[in-house]
Formats: sequence, structure tokens, C-alpha cells
Amino acid sequence: MALMPTVGHLGAASGTAYQALLITNYASRACTLAGTPSTQFGNFVRSGGLLVFRAVGPAAKKLNFADRGETIVLKRGAVASVAVGIETAANAPSSMCGHVANASRVRLVFRGGAELYYTLRTFAVCTKLASTLTSGVVLGTRFP
Repeated sequence: MALMPTVGHLGAASGTAYQALLITNYASRACTLAGTPSTQFGNFVRSGGLLVFRAVGPAAKKLNFADRGETIVLKRGAVASVAVGIETAANAPSSMCGHVANASRVRLVFRGGAELYYTLRTFAVCTKLASTLTSGVVLGTRFP
């Protein structure tokens, strides 16, 4: 699959920053995506001479919306999107949050194995509490 990850619109409401993550299909044929991807915030670090993704905190909470997460066919050149939210870590009690760590990358993993990485501005996330959330994939660039 030749899926290209890009970052879309950023907004905020009630202590949560929302980011649209876009997926464009550049493959010679259509591909299928479905559901809400496993979403993890983290950073790339050097390990044994390799650059590897190191997760920060638990995986994002999956949000269920009636109009998101259905199986979609992404034709060549078409765009799909997934919205992620990053709750303000400072609003969580430290006993629940653990410590606060910075993360600037997001990894999405879909059923079927498609794995995409995005670079965002740096966010503070909890290391013990899932302070991030994600929605299901949709055709187009809906936000959030």
C-alpha cells in the first residue's frame, strides 16, 4: 500500500487539542481501511543504531461515532481522515496521570496491518493515563 500520511487542521475545545490526520492513497489501485485505528503517541529514538518508535503513555481511547469507522474504499488519489484528541495533561491529577512527557509523533495501526506515522507539534501527554483519544476513519477531511 502506498498511503501517504499528512497532518490536517488543528483546533481546540474544552482542554483538548484536536488534530485531523489525513491519509492519501497513491497506490495504483484502491485499498480498504476500516474501524478505529490503534493510536499511540510517542517519539522516534535511536536504539542500537536504528531509529525506532517509542510510545509515551497508553494507547488512545477509541471513540465510537455512528458515522465513523465504517469500511471505506480509498481510491487512488482519494483522502481519508482520522481525528485525534490530546487532552491537556496538566488538567489530570498527578496520581492518575503519572508524570507528564512530551511526544511529537503519532502512530496509527489499522486492522490489516497498515501502519502510518505523523509528526505533530510537541504535546504533553500522561504516561499512566490515556490522555489521548481517536475516532474512526472516514472518507474526506472531516474535522474533528
